[in-house]
Amino acid sequence: MPNSSNISFFQCLRLAMGLWLALLGTYSPAQSPEGEGLSSKAIATQHQGPVDVLLTRDGKQLLVINEQSQSVMLVSLGSRTILDAYQCGERPAKLALLGETQCLVSCSYSGEVQWLDFKTGHFEHIHTFSVGYEPIGLAIDEKRNTAFVATALNSSVAEIDLINRVIVRRIEVGQWPRYLTLSPGGTRLAVGCSGDSRVYVIDPLAGEVLYDEPLSGGINIGHFKPSRDGKYAYFPWMVYRTNPINVRNIQLGWVLASRIARVRLDGPATREAISLDVPRLAVADPHGLAISPNEHRLVCTASGTHELLVYRLQDLPFVGTGGPGDLIDRKLLEDDDLFYRIELG
Repeated sequence: MPNSSNISFFQCLRLAMGLWLALLGTYSPAQSPEGEGLSSKAIATQHQGPVDVLLTRDGKQLLVINEQSQSVMLVSLGSRTILDAYQCGERPAKLALLGETQCLVSCSYSGEVQWLDFKTGHFEHIHTFSVGYEPIGLAIDEKRNTAFVATALNSSVAEIDLINRVIVRRIEVGQWPRYLTLSPGGTRLAVGCSGDSRVYVIDPLAGEVLYDEPLSGGINIGHFKPSRDGKYAYFPWMVYRTNPINVRNIQLGWVLASRIARVRLDGPATREAISLDVPRLAVADPHGLAISPNEHRLVCTASGTHELLVYRLQDLPFVGTGGPGDLIDRKLLEDDDLFYRIELG
């Protein structure tokens, strides 16, 4: 999220989550121009099912995509109203900002990426890219006018030339690539493949996989965020074990376990991770990830337990080979500033 003199990182989080929850019900838009298909007023009265949210670079608006109403919304933070709603492709999955007033939306069921402009406060369609089966994660290199999209059922990453509006190549990776991230310098691309429990690191200029990092028993790999120096990519995931499902094994973290990891982008090295599960107060379904602009905080959504997990990033006890343990490092429980939880309801 960008720095802003008017809004802090945690104010953004609170506003985003409040608006997200409000959108689950009905919401009256500030204006209702005709969009594609249904009007914005008609869209805003449906059940929404928001799945991704982005703060615009001026810090004044939010972009929200809703998988149930198959729409993208532009929300004013100042007035807390919906400025416009636009019916996009089927089952929108991920947003990416392009410049100050444009965005890309991956539409997983319709196999497309839609390019929209919102500079007037209303959405205008620029172009639709047909990219293949189940596109989800997006990353944009604005210097090269290039976008990357993970196509889960094609086991590949599609590279889009935004100037000529064509797909220039597909980079083959593992099974079920869903989320990815580009390093700040645009020299490395990391993509998580839940189907074969690996993270692939790609040279996006050459279009080649450089190496991959295995995640033992790794499933449901979530959102990726790079470090500012381009050294790491951070992401949450879950470990699924084959132990019997009983009370004791659940309490010991021997059935399902929640993790946040980082992989090196500057060369192959064993992934480093922390355990998230608190004894008898375990975390469930870590998925979304955000890092504050100064890299002081890392925040992760835990959708299964309806909460945000907040960490002091620079002091997290990441462990590589041989770890982490089954349950949370007790150092995190002894420092309320190092780790705390925000209930969302």
